[in-house]
Amino acid sequence: MGMRASRALVVLALLALPACTSTPAAGPTPAVTASPSPGATAPAPTGFGTQMVLVRTGGLKGGSDMWTITADGGWRRTDPAGKQVKATGTLTREQLGDLTRKLTDPALAAELRADARPGTCPDGIDYILNSGPASGIVPGCGLESPTPHIVELAEFVGRVTATN
Repeated sequence: MGMRASRALVVLALLALPACTSTPAAGPTPAVTASPSPGATAPAPTGFGTQMVLVRTGGLKGGSDMWTITADGGWRRTDPAGKQVKATGTLTREQLGDLTRKLTDPALAAELRADARPGTCPDGIDYILNSGPASGIVPGCGLESPTPHIVELAEFVGRVTATN
């Protein structure tokens, strides 16, 4: 299977994931709700639902990684198929807040909606983001304008999940 076919499979797999938004399911609300135990703190709201998945693939080095970050800050970095776990950890509350701000930035949403022109470039880095409303694919080449927000998001995620 060629590299293009592998990338296409990763894209299809990610887009098949549920959008993981915070919207409650339809139906009756239970009459009894559990109350938190004394001293327990609720997780910080994230603005991206229950999880964010980011894939970065391509470039001259041919590196590919997938990050999955949950609303409580837990993260794991894997190969794009999600089978080989490379690292795991937990974001700090501040890092989770920064991530939420980046994911809810309207400029990022605009980049995710940008139209691509046909064409290929061997050194392009493709980004695939699945995080509720901010979801889409940003190809490494063929766009009319630069895509600094998705690059900044990927660099931020890579930095805060680096395990040295």
